[in-house]
Order: sequence, then structure tokens, then C-alpha cells
Amino acid sequence: TAPKWYKFVVGTDIGFMSNDFFDIRTFPGTGTATNTELGLFREQTNGVQTGTFLLSNDDAAGGTFSRLSFGTGAGAGTLTGGLGAAGALPAATYWVAAGNFDMTFASGFTTTGGAGPDFDVTFATGSRTPDSSTSIPTTFETLPFPNSNNTTSTTVTVGPAEFKWYKIIVPSALNNTTGNYLDIWTDAVADVALRPADEDTHIVLFHRDGRGNFDDDDGPGTYSLLTYGGGAARPAIGNGTTFDNREGGLSADEYYLAAGLYDLVPAFNFVLAPNSTDSGSFILNIRSNVAPPGPVCNNPSNISGPGQNTTAIDAELTADDIIVFLNRFFAGNLLSDVSGPGQNTTAIDGELTADDIIVFLNRFFAGC
Repeated sequence: TAPKWYKFVVGTDIGFMSNDFFDIRTFPGTGTATNTELGLFREQTNGVQTGTFLLSNDDAAGGTFSRLSFGTGAGAGTLTGGLGAAGALPAATYWVAAGNFDMTFASGFTTTGGAGPDFDVTFATGSRTPDSSTSIPTTFETLPFPNSNNTTSTTVTVGPAEFKWYKIIVPSALNNTTGNYLDIWTDAVADVALRPADEDTHIVLFHRDGRGNFDDDDGPGTYSLLTYGGGAARPAIGNGTTFDNREGGLSADEYYLAAGLYDLVPAFNFVLAPNSTDSGSFILNIRSNVAPPGPVCNNPSNISGPGQNTTAIDAELTADDIIVFLNRFFAGNLLSDVSGPGQNTTAIDGELTADDIIVFLNRFFAGC
């Protein structure tokens, strides 16, 4: 058949900070197609019907079938198997063109090719619940949060199938209302001899409850880039993409960034299965226009909203925060692991002990 068009409306943003997903996947079904392709278009831009071409996919579903996965993705082992590789999907009206390989796509709802045998297209949407028993990383470097459009940079050196964890504490909401943003990208070290042979990096940002969002090649060359928040876009670096906040908003909270060489094979709940055979060094950069208010703690005590709501943190220290911490502690949830032996907050030990309670309460009553 000729390429088929499907229209769908996203009423609220599907992004990193929600638990929501939207997946599109092709299957052979009852047809005889063996190689498919998908192209996604946004109906309007600034109220004008433009049919803006956004992205396409050829073989992400395995073999020669296609998948676009937004938000958290439905997850491995589900019908669509999506892991959120396409990032956020803002509220808007979209059209998908589905056809046989080899197609081309362009803005104005323009396609070429696609005719061929029949196949099935499946759409899946819903929510995923983070695994509350998942252990957050216990070995990491905390990156100082930048402000006033400044950049914090560090050199990452990895061997084959290796990656490094970095903790980022976002001090206030990053979205279109506040106009605040966070950009994360990688770039080459100055010494060519220290660079990986392929110079192909991979970065994955996880919320502390295990929701993740990742990027491969949006930075300069085959380096990586993630961009969150709101306000005017920042210019691209080299031949990388524009810093346009496309990953969506972030709440004030703790995040863990994995940085390594392609492919880290990321999945929900801090799961990574790196398979690179390369090694070398690269630069990791984070940039923001918001300054952290007051002291920055490795594990802030503000972990709850009213009524022990852990999905809408309220930026206040109340009894709800203590209750949530203790409930997690006595349930064996390692989100309450905030200390090592002797109340050591720089070497978290992966165990729940009285030290964790002491550190948490000391911070709480110090207003941190």
C-alpha cells in the first residue's frame, strides 16, 4: 500500500518528569512487509499550520521494523518495547506517516516513497511506575550547579564498557514559566591522543526515582547533548543541535547523570549495559541560568510535598519530609541511604543504618 497517515493529539506534555509514555511501533502483522519507516510531523507551529517534520525512524524496533518512543517508553518486555529514546513529546497535534523503506520526509507534510506490502502500526500510551526498591547510584561525583549562564566542566575518562556517574542537584524549577534552563553536553578534550577512537559519547540523565532520558549524537560531531527547561534557545556548538529545551521541564530535585561511550544501552531504573570496546577521555559540560539558593546538600531533606506527596515536591521542610524518609528507611528503600559509616556523606555505603537517620535529621533541622 501507499504510505498511510495517522493523526493523534497529545493533551499534556509527555516528558522526562512525568511517568508517561507514548510509543509507536510497526509489526509485520498479517501483512508481508519486511522493512518499514516512520516519520513524525507537528501540525502547527505558533498557531500556523506548517506540517513541521520532526524526526523519523527506520530500524529501532529490531530487525528492519520501526519505533518512536517518547517519555519513559513502555519498557522492555512490553508490546512496543520502547525506552523513551525519542525524548519528550510536548502537547500538540501530530501526524505520523508510515510506509515501507526507503522514504524521505520534509516539512509541509512532504514524503516520498513508502509504497509496498501491508504491515501493522501499534500506538501505546500510559504511565510507568518507578521501582521504589531500585538502588540509586552510590559512587558518584557531585557536579557544582552553574549559574548566570556559566558552565561547569569536568574531564571524563573511561575504559571499555565503562561509564561514570555524576550527581546534579537542580535548585529550582526549569520550565517555560521560570525561563530557567539546564544544558548538558559532551565535547572533545584538547589532546587528540587522549580522545576515544570513534569520539562517540553517550549520556543518560536519571531522576532519583529511576526515570531516565538519554542522548547519543545531538552534540557537536558524535558527541552528546541534552537540553531542559524554558526561555530562548541557546545557539548550537559547532555542528551540534540548538539548545532548545526540547527534553522538557525539570523540577527542583536530585538527578544522576551517566556519561560514557556509545552504547550504554540505557533502560528504566538506572539500568545500563555498556558495550563499547573503546576507551579515552572527553569533556562533560553543564550550563544553567539559575543559581542555587542557599546551601547545596548532597541529599537534600526536602523529599515530599503536602500529605507525603513524593511526586510534587514543595520546597518546604515539614514533618511530611521526615515521615517519607522514615517510611522509606523502614521499608528498606535505599532512597533513604544518605550516609556512610560515621555519618560520612561523601562515601555512601549502600546500607540503611542509624547514621542515615542522624544525617537526615541534622540536615533537616539545619534547614538543608
